[in-house]
Amino acid sequence: MKRINEYKYYVLGGNHTVVAKLKAYKKFTIPNEAFLLCSCFVYVDLTHLEARILATDDNADQQFRLKMSHIQKIEYWHQRFLEEGCIRSQAFKEQLAAEALEVKPNQKLEKVARNHDNLFQVPFRTGEVWEMQQKVFTTLEDGRIRGDKKPSGKSLDPTAIPEMKLSYWRPLQGIPDDIILGILQRLLDGQLHVTELGAEVTRRRILRIMNAVMCKELGVKDFAEAQKLYPLHATEQQIHVHYGEFDTLLVCFSLSSSDDIS
Repeated sequence: MKRINEYKYYVLGGNHTVVAKLKAYKKFTIPNEAFLLCSCFVYVDLTHLEARILATDDNADQQFRLKMSHIQKIEYWHQRFLEEGCIRSQAFKEQLAAEALEVKPNQKLEKVARNHDNLFQVPFRTGEVWEMQQKVFTTLEDGRIRGDKKPSGKSLDPTAIPEMKLSYWRPLQGIPDDIILGILQRLLDGQLHVTELGAEVTRRRILRIMNAVMCKELGVKDFAEAQKLYPLHATEQQIHVHYGEFDTLLVCFSLSSSDDIS
């Protein structure tokens, strides 16, 4: 799907053109040669549901179908999420799993959906976080993320560029939006690669907890107050200096669970 001039364009592959020609031939009394010259067919003013039905019905009997990339699945699920009023029910997740995941005959749909629960958090984000994620997806598809090289030539195949592994996004589960935005911005700025998301989440978690350790030792309510009282020492740079001593500081100051900022 592409958005151009406020119009959304869905490109349907597989057996669609053959089926469209057959439907047109049966519907209109125009010589068959006219349809043979058509390289594409345009359907206007379709709802999202009508577009999905058109795409799936025309390809239902095809043995070869172009697989959706993980990014395409996430963007599709996000669109469905918005259409359904941003619900997060288990039944809705099972419906999404049935539509875009490979479910084997011996697998229960409920189990498949639950196994991918952390994945559903990615398309279920909204606002600024989702917009930032989309920028990341675009740069990944274009091969512009640090460490990735886009292959030469043009290809419509979503697998032309190495597939983004879904496991890269699991560490972001349950992370506050402000931290996610900071991490994704570093990724877009070329300071991180998607494979380093987990390590960056861990680093930021530890630094936030160490900030809390400092505040508890100084007897202040938050890091902003500590910076006012001790502008030379209560800095991110000083926290980084003692980064490797986190375990020692944690034991010494007996940080309570209420101070653990996740």
